[in-house]
Amino acid sequence: MTSKFREFDGKLPASVAVFLSTLLFLGTIGSGSVWAQLDTGTLNGRVVDQLGVRIIADVRLVRDGQVVDKGSTNDEGEFVFVGLISGRYFVEASADGFDTRKSAVVFVGISSEVNVEVLLSVGPLEQYVVVTAAATEVPAARVGSPISVIDADTLRDLVKADVLEAMRTVPGVQVLQTGQRGGITNVFVRGGASNFNKVLIDGVSANDIGGMFDFGVLSTSGVERVEVLRSANSVLYGSDALSGVVNITTTRGRSAQPELRYSIDGGNNSTFRQELSLGGVIDRFDYYVDVSHFDTDNALENNEFRNNTVASGFGVALGSATDVSVIFRRLDSTLGLPGPVLFNGLVNDQSQDEDLTLVGVTARSQFGSHWSTVLRVAATDQSSHFIDPVPTGEPFDLYGFGSNFLGNTMTITGANGFSTSGRAVVDFGGVYPSVFESDTSRRSVSGQINYHLSNLFSLSGGLRAENENGKQESSMGSVSTERTNIGAFVEARGVFGERVYLTGGLGFEDNQIFGFAITPRVSAAVYLQRPDPSHAVLSGTKLTLNLGSGIKAPSVFDELNSIFSVLQNVRDGADIIERNGIEPIGPERSQSFDVGLEQGFWGGRARTNVAFFNNQFSELIEFVSNTALPRLGVAPEAAFAVLGGRVNAASYRAR
Repeated sequence: MTSKFREFDGKLPASVAVFLSTLLFLGTIGSGSVWAQLDTGTLNGRVVDQLGVRIIADVRLVRDGQVVDKGSTNDEGEFVFVGLISGRYFVEASADGFDTRKSAVVFVGISSEVNVEVLLSVGPLEQYVVVTAAATEVPAARVGSPISVIDADTLRDLVKADVLEAMRTVPGVQVLQTGQRGGITNVFVRGGASNFNKVLIDGVSANDIGGMFDFGVLSTSGVERVEVLRSANSVLYGSDALSGVVNITTTRGRSAQPELRYSIDGGNNSTFRQELSLGGVIDRFDYYVDVSHFDTDNALENNEFRNNTVASGFGVALGSATDVSVIFRRLDSTLGLPGPVLFNGLVNDQSQDEDLTLVGVTARSQFGSHWSTVLRVAATDQSSHFIDPVPTGEPFDLYGFGSNFLGNTMTITGANGFSTSGRAVVDFGGVYPSVFESDTSRRSVSGQINYHLSNLFSLSGGLRAENENGKQESSMGSVSTERTNIGAFVEARGVFGERVYLTGGLGFEDNQIFGFAITPRVSAAVYLQRPDPSHAVLSGTKLTLNLGSGIKAPSVFDELNSIFSVLQNVRDGADIIERNGIEPIGPERSQSFDVGLEQGFWGGRARTNVAFFNNQFSELIEFVSNTALPRLGVAPEAAFAVLGGRVNAASYRAR
């Protein structure tokens, strides 16, 4: 069977190379003013409410914690500060009926002209700028997507060492941890499986190939905020975004005075944690480094958990238009696996090590008020090592095919009062030490260009290319795979009558395993009543609607154990594949729909949301025995050449 994909030779496709080269050229132009010889810079911008309407407000310019200038906006909500010396600034704005807010911190260099926007909201509740709902940053009030943001204050107030504890507060999200601290932790978004979520760290994919991510080893060290999108968005993120997107943002240095922090705490079960961080800014540069160690024995024998995390972020402002940031996160953990002690009456001696190393370099450039670009290069490496050194339990060979190993005689009582006694299998017969290792790596490059026509319309487009490698080794042998995938998207955002906010896009995915796929998405936010700056009982009524589709590539295990792959390893397998038209395993798919209503109260002092969602998951991968394969349309010749295999055969709905 002739493959329709060429082998990856380390070179980018011409279309991707041209697109990214154009972005790099534009970034060079954008930073060109670094060579200019003028002595001061200019900071201008505008003040708007959460829906983008311009507001007349008082503004104050702050540098190094001191107000260096102040004034008022014009009738269009615009302001300008001129004659600024090189440094980092932010603008604080206030207006009647609105809570005082600050802009993002920006660097103003010599001869540069920098634009900022100050977002004022009705009432004290924070109106977050979100990054997962659209191709560019946008206030949550202007999108219809169901998004929750866990900010630094919330993470600090919860006083939890793990991100998973904070994610338990997100509606529509279930967090399931197996065992105690450090146990494998799965996150389920609106009924989707745990590997149906795209997990990003500063925009860099952290998923294993096929979507798996263990939140049990992700600490809060260096985490500025967590953003959770509860909707499919394969338009922007490609594979894995079937039911949600989780984006974790690393802290960056902000203060001209270095900030050094050290914390230490401990508790029972020999639990001990310490963390050291250092951050700050030096002229054009910002830096942040966080190192932490967590150690506990948990409450069971052979259940100790050790976790070390290094998180860092560095940035530099180039010229007047480009910001380059570098992030690095490294975590390694060790966990003892005692097994189901209450069922076995014995403690197993298994253990597992996990490692994750993630690096990303991102360049963002702004050209006046209309054009901006983003260029990102990233690398992710993951490894997992499981070992069962010797079998645990009493050997028992009932059928003469080799011993399994049984635990103690135990009595189990159910919730209905029914009891049963017996001995469970603790370890199965086989080769010991029993070892399983998994190693995956991803190298990616992506580029995006945005055009902001006006406050009423903007357009974005992007390309990405990635090379994935996966390898699995066990006592039975080793298998590996390599994939080169190309993706693209286009997205438009429009505003109508300052009450209707629409986002729509198309994603295009060319995956080496399953081929070409298109994923559309539409999101709408409609204000039946605009937020009221007065203290009205009802303050802003927002109707939301989302329609979208998602795809997920097969995991390494699914690919290598599919009917197509298994047949390749049997006698005459290639001929059987060709005669019966057996194709490689396909993607898993989703169709999502939700409609919601958000209502504010008492001048924005309270807000509530209610939503209905209907998620359809189809073409899901599962193992099917050879006796059942013919009922799925697989030719008997192909089906009975193997014991079975993994195919796209399952589906379900979540509401």
